[in-house]
Amino acid sequence: MNHMHDSEQTSRLKPQYESGLTSLSFLCSMLRPFWKEILSLIGLSLWWSIDFSLRPYLVKVILDRLACANRTAIVSLIFAPISFYLLATFFTNIIVRLYDLVLRRVRPQLKKNIVSHVMKKIMRHSHKYFQTHFTGDLGISIQNIARGSSDIFSILIDRFVSYSLALGIAIFTINRINGYLGSLMLLWIALYLTVSCICSPIARRLSVAQSQSQMYMIGNIIDIFSNMLTVRLFAGVPHEEENIDKWTSDVQEKERARDLFLITLWLTQGLLFSAVLSLSCFLLVMGYKSGAVSVGDFGLILTINVSITDCLSNFSRDVGKLVDQWGLVSQGLQVVALEQEMENSHKDKELVVSAGQIHFDKVTFAYRTAQPLFHELSITIQPGQKVGLVGSSGSGKTSFVYLILRLFDIKSGSISLDGQDISKVSVDTLRHAISMIPQDPTLFHRTLHENIKYGSFDATEHDVANAALKAHITDFIAALPQGYDMIVGERGARLSGGQRQRIAIARAALKNAPLLILDEATSALDSITEQHIQESLADLMHEKTTIIIAHRLSTLLHMDRILVFDHGTIVEDGSHQELLSQRGTYQRLWNAQVGGFLPDEEDEAKEDSSN
Repeated sequence: MNHMHDSEQTSRLKPQYESGLTSLSFLCSMLRPFWKEILSLIGLSLWWSIDFSLRPYLVKVILDRLACANRTAIVSLIFAPISFYLLATFFTNIIVRLYDLVLRRVRPQLKKNIVSHVMKKIMRHSHKYFQTHFTGDLGISIQNIARGSSDIFSILIDRFVSYSLALGIAIFTINRINGYLGSLMLLWIALYLTVSCICSPIARRLSVAQSQSQMYMIGNIIDIFSNMLTVRLFAGVPHEEENIDKWTSDVQEKERARDLFLITLWLTQGLLFSAVLSLSCFLLVMGYKSGAVSVGDFGLILTINVSITDCLSNFSRDVGKLVDQWGLVSQGLQVVALEQEMENSHKDKELVVSAGQIHFDKVTFAYRTAQPLFHELSITIQPGQKVGLVGSSGSGKTSFVYLILRLFDIKSGSISLDGQDISKVSVDTLRHAISMIPQDPTLFHRTLHENIKYGSFDATEHDVANAALKAHITDFIAALPQGYDMIVGERGARLSGGQRQRIAIARAALKNAPLLILDEATSALDSITEQHIQESLADLMHEKTTIIIAHRLSTLLHMDRILVFDHGTIVEDGSHQELLSQRGTYQRLWNAQVGGFLPDEEDEAKEDSSN
């Protein structure tokens, strides 16, 4: 993703996703089903918090009794506090294991719920969303949100809740021993929290910046892998090495800035706490000297102070980890929570296709940063018609088809199927009614059988085999050692272009939808196979409304109707013979073809200027 895309996406963020507060509200909504487990964790944390001061207090009692007891009565004096101390140790161990058990029950389910929730949201975005994002970015964002939310939950319960309760009880205990020491510790904790609150937004900004830089780097690395053939063909390895150096240096710089800030924060907090601890020791010595502090009190205060030191040290480091995870979650939400361009408020209203009429009524459409491609376009394709779409690159053929599929929403006007506005029916039922065979089909990294069966999830083995037969791939599949169980590789990389296209044809044959769209579906096939496939496609098109995007005009000779596009306008409409007789754009394209392919726009411009 380039910087232009970054700025465009940032400007489209929903306002609430620009603040950490909404990251918290997202986490709260995900945690709502686990309220019973959360209450259990808080209850178990309460015991740990009590134990934080309880065992030091029992040590105080033991020391005080030892200091004033005579040796013959020691056992009877210290038996009870030592027994309570050992019992508390045993009970705390049980509580900690129960806590771990509940926590490990929540975290996997929480991750599952988050991944499911985020994926459902992402898959409802418009096609434009996937064109402007690295697939790697989306995958990393989902992973960061799930893992980061789980870690934040653990930190909040493990540290913030448990430590807050423990510190509160510890201050109460110290205050009962010595009011000055209690006030001093309370002042220090208040100062610590104030500094943390002031520094937290800065740390979060630094963490988000580092996370964004890292995601940008990983997204570009994945992009390099996806285009490795191009990199090699153009000797681009040195150039990409320079890019990787630049991206990794940016990540390193931002990570250093974040770490330096956190280390400085931790050092400042540690030095301040050392000063508070020194002052506590001075007050303890003075108190013991005056008789206000006992040996047991001395041991209690020092033990709790050491525990508080460890507690706040862990707390500080967990703040850093929390900031990191918060940055990952916030960044991930910025990617997945962009405002959806497509509205699907009628998701429960089903489309019913009875005949297959397609009607454009004064449709105006433009891509985000472009001038309108279609302006009040009106046209009707009658049920069962076989219609070819012709035009040079960028003339609007593919966009016309994408609007029917509702991969994009129109600016004004309406598109209807059998009189039903497609913007007012479920997107899923709309696309269920249309089969499309793209020019460059991609496959899932799954088996051949799964890829074909994607056309109809309820299909039987016989249905899948019959679809393969129609696409003339049964011999090819039979020759494979694993047959239908062969894994085709990422995007079908283990198959040739022609084999992928025949799998896509088999998938469309299995779907058997009432509307059929072909985007030069035989372009990657050899002549002999194409002849067989054309026969299968003729059967597939029978009694279906069919739209064919053609780059070879020879494939349109038997179409009922041909629409000629030019910069978003349908300039000619008729059969092959009718358009040739008009001696217009279609005839010029037909005469200019070499080997049956359309010329580029530049070639057309040269021809126009020569005339």
